[in-house]
Amino acid sequence: MEIKGSSDLLYRISDLIMRLVYLNLLWTVFTLLGFIVFGFFPATTAMFAVLKKWVAGDTEFLVFPVFWKTYKSEFQKVNGLGFVLLLFSIIFYVDFKIISSNELFSQSFISGSLIVLLFIFSVFCLYFFPVYVHFNLPFFQYFRVTFFMSFISPLRTLIMLAVTVGLLYLLMINPGYIPFFGVSAISFAMMWISNKVFLRFQQREQEV
Repeated sequence: MEIKGSSDLLYRISDLIMRLVYLNLLWTVFTLLGFIVFGFFPATTAMFAVLKKWVAGDTEFLVFPVFWKTYKSEFQKVNGLGFVLLLFSIIFYVDFKIISSNELFSQSFISGSLIVLLFIFSVFCLYFFPVYVHFNLPFFQYFRVTFFMSFISPLRTLIMLAVTVGLLYLLMINPGYIPFFGVSAISFAMMWISNKVFLRFQQREQEV
């Protein structure tokens, strides 16, 4: 029984790895097809749409049709939202560079506030794509709901941050894995943890 159980576990792990490799390939190809700037956000959204199904236990479907359908249907909308995020990212980066060049940076109240805002924005970005594929909302509502979800479960949010940083570190010391499942593996972890947060939120809503 133990041998059979071990074999089954190894099969599931290897199957997941192969699926992540394939999904990472699709993400890379479609990001490049959009010349990166216009391809990153719809390709990432399409990847999370597939991951949402996997996390929910649905693996008996063709990945490419789901990926392609999501990529096409969400292209304009998610690029619009993505460019807003990109604008905020640029603003934060410029502000951080300006303030960090100041000799009093470490003692500045403004620098401390900026670091807090950067932390909040980083958490927001982690939840953005999971929220986008999980909820069907008006354009600007995605920002409000993503912000809300980012802090509804602080422990899971910290776990997501830790797992993301841990995986990034592993990929940095083993860069050869990045082309195969660098993006898809991190995204899978994000979607899995986010799904737990969404389920908890829905349970609370039903109790109320």
